[in-house]
Amino acid sequence: MADGIFVDRGNPDFVNEKGVKWWRDKLLTEHATRADSFGTALPDHVAWLIEEPNGRRTYLLTADGDVLAESQQLETIACKIDIIKLLKRGPS
Repeated sequence: MADGIFVDRGNPDFVNEKGVKWWRDKLLTEHATRADSFGTALPDHVAWLIEEPNGRRTYLLTADGDVLAESQQLETIACKIDIIKLLKRGPS
């Protein structure tokens, strides 16, 4: 099934007990874990595309099992990653 950025990704990486399908988003996860021009990286952050049993699809950003951000827009998650990196660096 194709729906904008939610193209067919094949079988999910896993399905939880509630029937939510989870796909690891390679592009966003690499954006988080790769060091930026300041050397700041978020090695414990993972981005996911999920699909709920009712068909609702969204992106999640997680770290250490906690959901840090949710959006149906890939760009919003990318911006959240940039903000977290900025805050991690602290005042310049």
